[in-house]
Amino acid sequence: MRYVEQPLPYVGVVWKIVPLTATTSTRVNAIRDLGNGILVAGLESTSGDIVRSTDFGENWTKIQQLGTMTGILFIENSVVEGLWAGGGGGTPNYYKSTDQGLTWTLKAAIGQTLGWSMAFGASGVMIGGTGNSAKRNRSTNSGTSWTASSAISGCQISTGFVYLGSNIWLHGCTLTSGRIYRSTDNGVNWSSVYGSGSNYFRVFLDLGSGVVLCGNFGASSMVKSTDYGATWNTVATKPGVRGIFSLIKAKDNRLFCSTDYDGQVYVSNDNGNTWRFLSNPYYYGTGNNAVWCLANPKADCLVGGTSYGGRKIIKSEPFIIRRRMGKGVK
Repeated sequence: MRYVEQPLPYVGVVWKIVPLTATTSTRVNAIRDLGNGILVAGLESTSGDIVRSTDFGENWTKIQQLGTMTGILFIENSVVEGLWAGGGGGTPNYYKSTDQGLTWTLKAAIGQTLGWSMAFGASGVMIGGTGNSAKRNRSTNSGTSWTASSAISGCQISTGFVYLGSNIWLHGCTLTSGRIYRSTDNGVNWSSVYGSGSNYFRVFLDLGSGVVLCGNFGASSMVKSTDYGATWNTVATKPGVRGIFSLIKAKDNRLFCSTDYDGQVYVSNDNGNTWRFLSNPYYYGTGNNAVWCLANPKADCLVGGTSYGGRKIIKSEPFIIRRRMGKGVK
């Protein structure tokens, strides 16, 4: 019997575990694609390590621990402001790299566990958050100095920020009074625009022209705005029943998100209105639970980070179909 193998670029269908032999970790919190096969990831354990890959996530090298932090919670990149990272445990600080993650420099000592993201605006404005009392840290000089806001009533963690242009910012926070906040004056003043009760508005995705998605971990839902965050509606078909940890736009313009606990990956072909189950990387290895973060370094693969079951970076590969050749086919 003769067969022919046909690779099909179904991104994220088949996964494998990529070992992290140079470091120990209980969770891979963040992965950032820097282009040309370079990715950096932030880990959490007894030390907050940065690891780096130069071959689209196939192999990873430990770069350094950032200070005394025990967990890197975010890695964010800006063409203008550079590559930034921060976290919690030990002494939480902001660090910056100007050489695509090879070396990191302490930029600001914040002194409180940091939130899960940072975003970059215009004219040197940068905003991040804290994991205690849900404060906003704001810089107006490209991160040289920072000013903390007062605590946000009813919130515990500042989890997500996004800048939409024209001085418009969105901010997600969590727990007993989790809400989405909006600023139209470059992050100076904020008003609550959506949410009440136990919510965990963790991650935003700006799709342009005022269209924004926000994943809710606490209520296991996704909401969408088409007016720069002024109003929000739940998407028609939400991604599964678990909390949403990661939300990205791939190079083929499809959207992908990943979930907590059972670690599922979903795909949307209609700008986030409806979602379809794509794969469950958990069942391709032992101990992978939540898929904590995703990146799409090239068209035919996704790279993700997992938690709870131990440190693991996972990578998707092209889906190979073996077709039987018909009689007389050579």
